[in-house]
Amino acid sequence: MRINDPEILGIIVSDSVFDDSEKEFINHMVERCNMDSGLVDKMNDLLNVYSNVYQEIEVVVL
Repeated sequence: MRINDPEILGIIVSDSVFDDSEKEFINHMVERCNMDSGLVDKMNDLLNVYSNVYQEIEVVVL
């Protein structure tokens, strides 16, 4: 995995919508970069946790 792969996934899911074209892009990235799809799933899970924590921080700070 390249260092920027989690960043790319983060941008894709940042709007809380993961549509078919985004899924297709991720699948293409997994294939072209010989990435482990399980790792992509784990990164996605962690990004969801991060997003939830960030939303809680916003509530407290703002």
